[in-house]
Amino acid sequence: MIVLVLLLVCCCSPKHFVYYKRELLCRSLDGHRVDLITVSDCRGMSDTEEPRFDSRLFPDTATPRCRMFAGKKACYDAALVFAVAAVSQALSVA
Repeated sequence: MIVLVLLLVCCCSPKHFVYYKRELLCRSLDGHRVDLITVSDCRGMSDTEEPRFDSRLFPDTATPRCRMFAGKKACYDAALVFAVAAVSQALSVA
């Protein structure tokens, strides 16, 4: 599974709630999920959803997109997550 993380940078304080949204960004060539995860506090959050700007991205139209935030910077991180069975199999071959 491939996971992309969008972290909206802000000054956090304990009194603000954490906003978390996991979305299907697209499918890999093998048909696996590629998820986009948004994590932020709720400061600056609007009631407006992020747009679906490309028909090949965010194919799950039944699920609402994440909320828009005003005045926050975005950081992107990508991770490739392997199943434990695949890793143990690769180690036994080596």
